[in-house]
Amino acid sequence: MPAALRVTRRILNAWGFSREEAAKALGVTLEQLEHLEKESDLHTALTPELVERTSYLLGIEKYLEILFNNEVATIADWVARSSGVEVFAGRSPKQMLLNGRINDQMRVRDYLAFVASSPDP
Repeated sequence: MPAALRVTRRILNAWGFSREEAAKALGVTLEQLEHLEKESDLHTALTPELVERTSYLLGIEKYLEILFNNEVATIADWVARSSGVEVFAGRSPKQMLLNGRINDQMRVRDYLAFVASSPDP
């Protein structure tokens, strides 16, 4: 399995995503995810959509690590907790990521990028 996908799977696991939820966040079926995990070739071709989703999820983790000082439990709690932030419309970031739309993943990442770049997050 390509390294970026392997790291993304570890991140989703740390956030408390089940295998089914991880597949949904990555925009693949559970069977496709299992095939990718079994693939030993590190250069397996990924679809452009899977590359984009992986990129957003890695970006989300990067900003969460900055905002929460790499506190894994705090990060997992933030991902699972419903948010009063307007961009999430009362949903948790996890619900946004599981919505199936790449735009929702982008919105979560962009929100975190904004907060992380604010003078006093």
